[in-house]
Amino acid sequence: MFGLVINKKLVFNNQISSCFIIFFILKAETNKTMEYSFISRQSFDNLVKQYIDNLAPNKKEKALINQEKLQKIKEVLLNPTDTTLYTSTFRYWVKNKFKLQKISSDSYIVLYVQTQNKKNNEKIIVELPVLVTENMYDEFCKIHSMVT
Repeated sequence: MFGLVINKKLVFNNQISSCFIIFFILKAETNKTMEYSFISRQSFDNLVKQYIDNLAPNKKEKALINQEKLQKIKEVLLNPTDTTLYTSTFRYWVKNKFKLQKISSDSYIVLYVQTQNKKNNEKIIVELPVLVTENMYDEFCKIHSMVT
């Protein structure tokens, strides 16, 4: 089980609250989609869209990663010397923000690499699996239902 922690201000029912959202990522179990009573998929998708719409234009493309972009990231990481893949800016971003973790002989997961600075100038490197947008609703709701 892996975790992704995001510290954001959320707006729900016109109330702003600062909170930590913890997503635990498990291997996809099935293609079945479940609807949760505390938030519908449509409401969740609207919140995600509102979040993206409120970002600066240069942040929108990389704020959330969908399955298609994850495959491109993986392709760049598996072929680090291939300069024909995508743009040089995209390859640079991928090589500096992500890495592969081998989970079997021919299977990898993509990890987001983040450096955190502590007060004593110590740096901590945090590597977390990428949660694609297509799985966000289900993962968020699973964790919410486990916590409540």
